Amino acid sequence: MHHTPFRYFGQVLLNKFIERNDRPSSFTFEMLHNMSVVDDLRECDGDLQQVTETERGQLIKARIGQGRFREALLQHWRGCAITGVDRTDLVRASHIKPWRLSNNEERLNPFNGLLLLPQYDHLFDAGYITFDNDGVLKRSVAIANLEETTLGIEANARLRNITDEHRLFLTFHREHLFARKTV
Repeated sequence: MHHTPFRYFGQVLLNKFIERNDRPSSFTFEMLHNMSVVDDLRECDGDLQQVTETERGQLIKARIGQGRFREALLQHWRGCAITGVDRTDLVRASHIKPWRLSNNEERLNPFNGLLLLPQYDHLFDAGYITFDNDGVLKRSVAIANLEETTLGIEANARLRNITDEHRLFLTFHREHLFARKTV
């Protein structure tokens, strides 16, 4: 039985597990990807070297939520894709199919993006929430014991203004990044 809370820091690989009955079990993990911009840029450097310097700059800016990608999201969503909060200093440009898993075209594709308030952005990136094809928020069982108000999210949240192009990327998110079970 697990007694100590875990914190999510990125993708890890379990290297060693020693089960104990007389004291806490022992786990050894290796960090595969800490979900940071720096890790993404380092991991995808080969792809970035194959495009022009101008395109490379646009791709890097897209990863850090600036430039053309963010502007396209601001124009489409006109605020948080869920709440409508239109303060540009409060919303984050988030890729649906993560930047590190996307090809260069997908990285700049505005339909691979959501404009989200930080609490939604973090939960979405970590795979704790996703959205169905109607844009309805789905929660993972990993956060089932937490109230929506505790998380700072709305119980009946849904994406405003989604298109078929968004649905293709949302399907990828549900199938590859979201914790499979929902509540």
